[in-house]
Amino acid sequence: MTDITPALRALAGPIERVKPAITRAAQAAGLSWWRTHDLWYGRAVLKPYEKQRILDALAAKQQQEAEARHELATLRTRLASLRQQVASLERRLENDDPDLDFETPDFFSRAAG
Repeated sequence: MTDITPALRALAGPIERVKPAITRAAQAAGLSWWRTHDLWYGRAVLKPYEKQRILDALAAKQQQEAEARHELATLRTRLASLRQQVASLERRLENDDPDLDFETPDFFSRAAG
C-alpha cells in the first residue's frame, strides 16, 4: 500500500465493491483504471503529477461536500423560518384576523402537512 492509497479510497467514496471504487477514483483523478488499480494496491511507483491529480481531485471533492453541507444548512434554516411563518398565519386565522381574508381557513394546515 502506498501513501496515496488513503487519498484514493477517500476519492472513491463508499466502498462496497473495489472495482467500482477504483473506477470512481480513476475518473475523478483523470488516471487510467489500471494505473489507479496498481496505485491502489501499491504495485506502482507514484509519479509526482499523479499524486497532484489525486490530491487536486480530493480537494475538489471535499470542497463540493462542504458546499453541499452549507446549502443543506441554509435550506433547513429557510424551512424552519417558513414553518414559523405558517404557524403565525395559522394563529392569525384562528383568531379571525380581519386583515386576512381566505375562503378556506385551513389552507395553511393542508399546505404544511
